[in-house]
Amino acid sequence: MFTGTHPGDHGYVGVDKQEGDDRPINPEMETLASVLADNGYKNSALASHGRIRRQFGFGRGFHRFVHDGMDATDWVERKHDARRSVDRLVEQIDADASHRDHNLFYFLHLFDAHSPYIPPTYMLDDDRIDFSSPWEYNRIKNEFWDETDQDYVKTYNADIEVDDEVVDLMQSYYEQSVRYTARLVRHLKTVGLFKQSLIIVTGDHGEEWGERGFFTHTSTYDANIRPFMAVKPPRSADWSVRDAVDTIDFLPTVSTLVGEEPPAHCRGRPLQDGPVENRVWITERLSPDWYSVAVERGEDKGIFTYESNYPDRPPESDAEAGPELVEFYSLPAVREGNCDQAAVSVESRTFLKNRPGSSCDEERWDRRRPFETPHSPARRKNNSNCSGTSDRERGSRLSL
Repeated sequence: MFTGTHPGDHGYVGVDKQEGDDRPINPEMETLASVLADNGYKNSALASHGRIRRQFGFGRGFHRFVHDGMDATDWVERKHDARRSVDRLVEQIDADASHRDHNLFYFLHLFDAHSPYIPPTYMLDDDRIDFSSPWEYNRIKNEFWDETDQDYVKTYNADIEVDDEVVDLMQSYYEQSVRYTARLVRHLKTVGLFKQSLIIVTGDHGEEWGERGFFTHTSTYDANIRPFMAVKPPRSADWSVRDAVDTIDFLPTVSTLVGEEPPAHCRGRPLQDGPVENRVWITERLSPDWYSVAVERGEDKGIFTYESNYPDRPPESDAEAGPELVEFYSLPAVREGNCDQAAVSVESRTFLKNRPGSSCDEERWDRRRPFETPHSPARRKNNSNCSGTSDRERGSRLSL
């Protein structure tokens, strides 16, 4: 989102408790904010999680960077939450708009829509929260994590059942937690900044609710890697938003908007270029347990899982040994609830296996892709615990 590249390129994997976690975004890479700062923008950021901090490279190019993190008690006490963050950003916008002599860029990160998924009571119809359901849901999740050690391959090969009614309630709480953004959009209209602004509303990931055994955001399945996205171009734009957008497209789009060539390291494409035929979509999962790379083309998807070399990509030698786990899926079938891997043609399987490529130009990716030719008979599993995700298409559009 900030660099137009994948994690294996920019190097930041998030702070947990593993060696290498605190490595910042590659300092040689231009970021979205630094490009805008170089073009006269006044940049402000407000983040609500400890992984998004100045020292990890996120402050690069920002003139004002505020960290207002949520902790475990805030889902109930609401001392630090999305309403507070939106209020603070509205105050910044009002101050900047009152004596504006710069173009403006704002980055707002909200954390409410995360476990334990408890919304503020004033967002609910009956002003009451059923705390028993979050407790039960998290009990099931934590017991399953204990059983599988949160290991990708163990999870893939395990089975779990989650009460549908509990999941439905948790998802309704989750949806309630993201409604604050509407107030921010309304305020931009009030102060006269809406029409002329480029506005992007999205998530850095989706959410998984036990589908195929995965919870929160730990896989490269649809529910995780296809979060909601809404893009509104500036009123003066002579381009429209295509139906398929990747977060790596944000930086090249903004660079083009201010009259700059996208940085050379970018893997994405400017939205101004229009649709890309037969585009290959790449998603990386860099984790201490395993490394996975998902490759999508058209209606087909392959996921290739290798021994981890965390926090970096696995070495080239791992490609020669082949992935430990290979998965193939027909995306239309998955979104209808069918995870039968036999639906993908032999031709498409061959392409996906031999091409963990990028959305950027062929020559650049050939020099930098993680592996040359992954190939392996590998284990495959017809996992019927599949959830359709037709309402979570990548880059779905919304009228703002």
